[in-house]
Amino acid sequence: MLTVDIEVWSGGSFPDTEKAEKPVTAITAHDSYTDEYFSGVLHPDSVPEGGDHSWDNIEFTSVQESVSIYHDETKLLGDFFDFVDEKNPDMLTGWNSSSNGMGQGFDYPYLVNRAERINQWDFEKLAPEDEEVFVTRNGRCTANGRVMFDMLQAYKKTQIHKKRSYSLGYIAQDELGYGKEDIEDLDEGWLHNPVEFMKYNIRDVEAVHEIEQAKSVVEIYDHIRSITGTTYSEIANSNIDIIDMLFLRRAKENGYGMPTSERPDVEHYWGAYVFDPHGGKHENVVYPDLSSLYPNLFRDMNASPETIVGTEADLRASQYTEDDCFELYVDPRSEQTKKDADEPERRPMYVLKPEVQESFVREIVGELIDMKYEYKSDEYASEAYGAVKRIVNSVYGVMGDSVSYGKGFRLFDWRIAEAITLAGRDVIKHTADTFESRVQSMGYSDAQIIAGDTDSCVCTLPNADGSYTHSQFSQSEAKSRIEESEILNSDEAAVDTPMHETLLAAIDAAEYVDMTYDEFMTDRFGIENDHMAVEIESYAESALFMNKKKRYAQRIRWDEGDYVDESEYKGFELVRSDSARITGEVQTGVIDRILTNDSPKDVAGEYLSDEWHSVLDGDTDLDRLGKPSAINNDLFDYGWSIDDDTDKVKYFTPQPHIRGARYAKHNIAGEDPSEGSKPLMFYTNGVAPTSDLPETYSYDDVYSLTAPKNKEDANRREMKEIDREVDAVSVTDVRNMPEAVRIDFEKMANKTIRDPIEPVVQVMGWSFDNLVEEGEQTGLASFM
Repeated sequence: MLTVDIEVWSGGSFPDTEKAEKPVTAITAHDSYTDEYFSGVLHPDSVPEGGDHSWDNIEFTSVQESVSIYHDETKLLGDFFDFVDEKNPDMLTGWNSSSNGMGQGFDYPYLVNRAERINQWDFEKLAPEDEEVFVTRNGRCTANGRVMFDMLQAYKKTQIHKKRSYSLGYIAQDELGYGKEDIEDLDEGWLHNPVEFMKYNIRDVEAVHEIEQAKSVVEIYDHIRSITGTTYSEIANSNIDIIDMLFLRRAKENGYGMPTSERPDVEHYWGAYVFDPHGGKHENVVYPDLSSLYPNLFRDMNASPETIVGTEADLRASQYTEDDCFELYVDPRSEQTKKDADEPERRPMYVLKPEVQESFVREIVGELIDMKYEYKSDEYASEAYGAVKRIVNSVYGVMGDSVSYGKGFRLFDWRIAEAITLAGRDVIKHTADTFESRVQSMGYSDAQIIAGDTDSCVCTLPNADGSYTHSQFSQSEAKSRIEESEILNSDEAAVDTPMHETLLAAIDAAEYVDMTYDEFMTDRFGIENDHMAVEIESYAESALFMNKKKRYAQRIRWDEGDYVDESEYKGFELVRSDSARITGEVQTGVIDRILTNDSPKDVAGEYLSDEWHSVLDGDTDLDRLGKPSAINNDLFDYGWSIDDDTDKVKYFTPQPHIRGARYAKHNIAGEDPSEGSKPLMFYTNGVAPTSDLPETYSYDDVYSLTAPKNKEDANRREMKEIDREVDAVSVTDVRNMPEAVRIDFEKMANKTIRDPIEPVVQVMGWSFDNLVEEGEQTGLASFM
């Protein structure tokens, strides 16, 4: 396996892998078989981007590996390609280096496109002799004869729980205990501090290799590959390919013929049930979770194209009786009717029982579930279990896929997909109702289900304070049960805590719910041997739910048998890459104060007030305040579209970050925002008239690269914002922001703090305005 990392001159904007216009400044590669490195750096004097910078007496003796200095980029790339050719690896990898679930990766497509651009044709050595190397139109790099294996995607798929970030620095710190080398600006590092620059480049390669070694990523994929028959890349990139290949392999073994994929006539069907959340802060929160709900429903219901009998009329016309079938449910109304409806209208659909005819799907799903539990044993690492669990839980998503590759999965049948989701709705509602009733009957009359989604629900037990006043157990009984429990007993286990009282009640309730499934599944569907099972997944000391589905934060203290102390956020702006840094920081700060304080209003209000007034007063650092806004096309190719009715071009004012970037590009020194960059956008109150900067949007004649041909104003773009007062400016480096630009701090405060934070304080029953003003008074009082 060969691991690579490249550095590319950015010049203030992210390099475009397709155009590959900017020089490769460094390459490091590691061959796992020989444990040898290639490491080379381009001398700045060799390219215009390096200016007149020269390195005097530079020695790389303190760098981890031997580094060669190149005065010719063509030679740098050529020697790297020779290294690949000499080592002849089976697999090419890196971190976001090739095609993955987030895009087409960076390193390999850039290397190939850059080599072509500068006429370095040795890039063909990325593949074995007589094999092709190419980058597809959508940017995917292929080296025939070698596996392109992106380690970011591969690692991500082995994780049971979502990481806060999948940047290499964060994962290296999390998994290895130390992150990347610290370098603030790679361009500046290359020009002025090449030793630290190369330490950074080499460390990235070391980190990728060490993460793979520590988590046995390739070994995990090799095992799955041997079972499913798929390639490494298919396992990493697409569950539909894994399931499809497994089905094809088993069909061939059994002598079955499989249909080809065809675009289905019916695509829409009812989805999972999502509970309306109870907004506000809740304490002692537990998560009853149905283990592999959808895969188990596939197994229990025996649903597959060849086992469907159909409607009651179909049943009467068939050779089968009701005793031969399970009675499942679908909504036979039209797609549009179902889209407009609030609830499904159930009609019976009869499916043969497995003792009459076992379905092909049931057989394979059962095999996958068995593999999942095999990997859950102590013999395998949690990463192996995580990878297999993801595949198992993807069965429904694949079987219900009507759109992938323009056709969907070859065995897609809307009736099967909907029968599963409607059954899942019934099961999760039964689980939630029975769990809540059981906990309340144990003495926790204030316990209630506060949220839920698909295969899990959320229950709060506010009165479980560790005293067992409301419990059916005494403290001595509770202690004995904890000591006997495999998932609760540990060095950290105690008896007189709200967590343990809550978990004991929850585990008891889950065991009770488990005992009700047989009767429920038999009565509802005629299924006598079901595999429904609920377990307590986690405990949160406190949780904050918004009045919006799938938007919450929680402080988790126990997770699948492990005692932890972690905060988790779902659906908030703080996890969005297009939010201002201050938005994430303040939202986190307010939410954390709510979760960790019994009376959080004052402490949250004081903190929020300080941040709010800091922005209003212009005291907040601009790099915290600016809103990152991506430019995905040519900067001057925004603000137009073709009217479908008239087939004529119509123009409109582009978004603030686009017109702001146009202004900066033409008027602010050091600014060159372009396609691929993500400048920080600021709302403004114009520009000081005393400055040399124009007070309105104005540019030199600019021609769109892709303006429609054979139309009125074919190549001349109409810029709707021209002559308007400047109301937004976008810069890639806040240090370039002229003092003459009057930033609208009130609007920035509203956009970055009020808009995202106000719903949080409102769900707590507070007023944003009162909170920031009272907080200011509280803060001032400490100085009086």
